[in-house]
Amino acid sequence: MPTDELRDGATPRGQPTAATNRPHGARAGQQHAHTTGSGAPDRDDRPGPRRRRKRRLRRGGPKPPEAPATVVARAAEGKPALEPDKPAELPLTREELAVMRQHLKFLREHRKVLHLRTNAHEDLLLNDVRQPTTRGVCQHLLAKVDRSRVFGAVERLDPASATRLAEGVLRIAPDVDYLLLYLSCVRRSASQTQAVAALAEALERIDFTQVSSGHMRRVLDLVVELFDERQRAQVLFGLLDRAAFRQAFEQSASELPEVLAELVVPLGAVQAVVLHDRPNRHGPAMLERGVKLLLSGDERAVLRYPPGARRRLAMLGIASGAAADPGCIRPLHALLESLRESVAEYQQLALDLVQRWMTLGQEKDARRLLASLLRDFPDLRSASRWLEALDAPRVDRIALVGSKRPGRRGDKSGAEAAPEQPGTEPPRAASRLLGVCLRTLRPLTVVFAQAPTDEAHASLAALVRSLGLPGVAPLVHEGTDGDGRPFFAILRQGQRLTTLLERRGGPSTTEALGVCAQAAALLGMLAQSGVRLPDASALRFEVDDAGQLWLADVRGAVPATQPESERAHLELVRGLCRSVLAGPKVLLPPEDLLQSLDRAQSTAEVRRLLVAHG
Repeated sequence: MPTDELRDGATPRGQPTAATNRPHGARAGQQHAHTTGSGAPDRDDRPGPRRRRKRRLRRGGPKPPEAPATVVARAAEGKPALEPDKPAELPLTREELAVMRQHLKFLREHRKVLHLRTNAHEDLLLNDVRQPTTRGVCQHLLAKVDRSRVFGAVERLDPASATRLAEGVLRIAPDVDYLLLYLSCVRRSASQTQAVAALAEALERIDFTQVSSGHMRRVLDLVVELFDERQRAQVLFGLLDRAAFRQAFEQSASELPEVLAELVVPLGAVQAVVLHDRPNRHGPAMLERGVKLLLSGDERAVLRYPPGARRRLAMLGIASGAAADPGCIRPLHALLESLRESVAEYQQLALDLVQRWMTLGQEKDARRLLASLLRDFPDLRSASRWLEALDAPRVDRIALVGSKRPGRRGDKSGAEAAPEQPGTEPPRAASRLLGVCLRTLRPLTVVFAQAPTDEAHASLAALVRSLGLPGVAPLVHEGTDGDGRPFFAILRQGQRLTTLLERRGGPSTTEALGVCAQAAALLGMLAQSGVRLPDASALRFEVDDAGQLWLADVRGAVPATQPESERAHLELVRGLCRSVLAGPKVLLPPEDLLQSLDRAQSTAEVRRLLVAHG
């Protein structure tokens, strides 16, 4: 054979190439130098046609299979292989010819599986003997891909082969029917991640206005099979916001899979309220379930909602049972962090979540969020107050916020002691301490017995429990401390009356007359109930934000006859009126009013005089 022909890269038929004879790992030049005894490299080691040809062969290996999501995306944007509206005699374009060759190769490989019945001319096309130039012949051949045979073949084949078959048919006819068939094959043959990505891509691209009820059922079956419970809620929530999907969904509602039927109403409720700020037509239970479904999913999904939707979802999550669900805590916190732009709103939502966690007993989460708030906003008094309540000693779930621990900052005794854990009890010299109920976050006054067998304390608790009069602070909790001493707690209603009287300038005329009239009414009711107070000190009363007077301390009260109690309480009311009406801001002539009160015969008459002057 001529030398020039070898230099051009040709190899005589039946003879091995240089690469075949070369020892493993040796380059062409090294091998030639070794065999010829010369240090000069052989001519074949220079760049030339042979070298380029080998590189082309290396690059021309089998292509890796496309990702299912890519196949779905291309199919959703694709058109039929040959446009059916063009005349049959019109030649194929260059692009159509390239696509048709791919289809012919696919049909050649699967003609037996698909039971293709071809004529002589079509056989020449499939066997690559004749070029596919005639549009009508090509259209006729592609039309022989029978839908029922495709579905039957998929059922017979192994998962991988079925997927390849469905992919090829989808390339020829990219319609919804074959798309769903391909997704079903991918579910069996590919990884869960690939199958989920492919279905997600399909759900984004399917035109649901063109989907039949049968197709819709297949779509929903795939949603159930491929997505877990958390993912299903997120996927359906996004799809329900599309009018076309909603309409197709409602048409198939009677035949929904059971697991989806349980999601539809809750997600519809939360979608209306959160995304569209519309009223909830499905009731609070469905709305709460929908909120929990959303928050228990991927937090990245909820963070993509607009600010208004995120705000509404955060408020609903805090107020609902989702705040107690471990799977919702992280998304709730992420929602709050996404709303930091509005500082006041963020602080209020964070404090609302703290209080909600405190009432649910999730103190670890509450303490962590409070610490974060105080790092960012050291002057936030509400956060300091709630953190103090969490760190305070307690009985049951009542934090004794008025008690100091030994050795803490602010304790001037200088005693050194190990920090107490929340829930331990402090030493108590007084029988009354301020507290906060960690279940309701309501302020309390806690009254302790002096000993485990304190008969006076037991009688006082029974008296408070039995009164039930309007204006008398109710007993809300009873128990025993770690030493076995009984205690009871009454609900605090506001500031002490002494605080109102001692403020700068004292109470106004209206406030003074109102306090005195309400005190007369309270003591009159106690007298009618057969209870007598030892005094009417301002320390016994509290005033709420609406200006209502409350009797907060009945210590020393004893049973007595109504006439006896009425006489005693009339004198007590007169004394209280003298002290209250002596304030510098009271504009009425005190002497005239006090003389009228001295002539009154009952607490009811005192009240009428005060109301008349008001």
